[in-house]
Amino acid sequence: MDQVLQFTSREVLGAKKQSEAEEQRKPKVSVIIPVYNIEDYLKEALDSLCLQTYNNFEAICVDDGSTDGSLKILNEYAQKDSRFVVISQDNQGQGISRNKAIDMASGEYILFLDPDDWIEVNSLEILINKTIQNPDVDVIQFNYISANENPAKNRITNFEKNYKTELKIILKNNSIYNWQNFKKIKIQSFDPAIWNRLYSAKFIKNNNIKFAPNKHGEDHIFSIKSIFLAKKILYIDNVLYHYRMRIGSAVNKVSNDNFCVFENMKQIKDFLIEQNLLDKLNSEFQDYVIHTLALHYPCIPEDNIRNYLDKVSQILTKKEYRKFLKACRGKYSLIEEIFSIKNKKILGVKHKIVKILGFEFELRKANGKH
Repeated sequence: MDQVLQFTSREVLGAKKQSEAEEQRKPKVSVIIPVYNIEDYLKEALDSLCLQTYNNFEAICVDDGSTDGSLKILNEYAQKDSRFVVISQDNQGQGISRNKAIDMASGEYILFLDPDDWIEVNSLEILINKTIQNPDVDVIQFNYISANENPAKNRITNFEKNYKTELKIILKNNSIYNWQNFKKIKIQSFDPAIWNRLYSAKFIKNNNIKFAPNKHGEDHIFSIKSIFLAKKILYIDNVLYHYRMRIGSAVNKVSNDNFCVFENMKQIKDFLIEQNLLDKLNSEFQDYVIHTLALHYPCIPEDNIRNYLDKVSQILTKKEYRKFLKACRGKYSLIEEIFSIKNKKILGVKHKIVKILGFEFELRKANGKH
């Protein structure tokens, strides 16, 4: 009998040690990278992961039906480094790609990296150290650089400054907050980007926070849901991410896929209703809708603009529609409101807009050109 108990104890101890070893091998962070025809920039993104001072991560790379050399590059990295996992699928968009990777992620935390961007070499180390100090936070918010082709035009987005101006909240390094701390709710100021935050995988999966299954604006839904549902968001005053500003990126692409904005708005509205927030935030939500519809307008193909405007007019009041048209024109300073001449490019065509004492005029030649 004693021998049986002793043997059983050894088995239990062995199983415990094996479980502990497996836990140690489990990646702390899952970095999710959706990839589509980005071979010119992809290596820089992947190298920024390879060079990390923190090593316990997995990189889940979802090739979304690339027709260039992107998949080949991914496979080369996966062959050299077992931390890189490659999934290949037919083209379905970044939303479905990221959702698939979230389901596969085995890390305690999730970080999103776009394939034309890159992170600082110590980004993961800084973030993981913060999770050790603050194990119960749902999200960690950090600053980023918008990287221009001309480095002199690079711009740092600092959330301490932005949130103070837009949402009337005072953040300091290592501040913990949630949306209820905002003195002013301005949904479009939440920042729809998803790659400037580290997320608790448990928080994301338990709340079933997913991306919209489409090719444009899919990140808005994820960001808005995560901000409204997070009980604790930690802000750190570190610039950890480089967002590449480039012509031809998904956010600047002229395509009928931009019509998905109407379904995206419906999903966000449904979420606010589900959370009993729409009545309280209806005015703020409508401002967000106007802002987002105007954001997509320049990317609608010229032969479908009338259809887009018809759809916009169906979901907005007359007053809101006028606000939408004004938002499409862009912002003017006080001096520019008095008098200014601006070239505004819409769908690749330059429009010369003259502003005099608050009134706008579009200069055209007799043949319809300026």
